[in-house]
Parts: sequence; structure tokens; C-alpha cells
Amino acid sequence: MPLTIRLGEREYAALVRIARARETTAAALIEQLVLHALAKTDVPPPADSHPARRHTTYEEATAGFRRDAAVRTAPDM
Repeated sequence: MPLTIRLGEREYAALVRIARARETTAAALIEQLVLHALAKTDVPPPADSHPARRHTTYEEATAGFRRDAAVRTAPDM
């Protein structure tokens, strides 16, 4: 979920001051604030959707292709 937070110079400076006082980073503070806000919001139930098509297994996806020949490496010197 994309999230944009726009801070002016004064707000950003205050955030950095608070972060330094708490011996953390501004990014960590923002993360804590967002997680705290999300914990207090109502979360809608998951959508009742189905995949457009069934999952393709590795074997199905690679059927018709052959393995590469063994790769020869240079000997250690």
C-alpha cells in the first residue's frame, strides 16, 4: 500500500530533533507512527476474489524445455 507523507522543513526538523532525543531515526519514528495509526483503524474484510487463473506449477511452466548442458568451469589455480 503506497503511502506519502509530506513534511515541511519545520516539521521535518522537529521530527529529526525528536528522533535524536529518542536515539532513533526519523524513518523509524515515521514507521512507529504509521503502525500505531493502522492499529487503531478498522480494517475491512478481505475481498471475496478468485485468481483469474489457476497456479502454474514449475513443471508445467518448464514442460517442453530441456535442461542446459553442464557448465564447465576453469580449474582452480
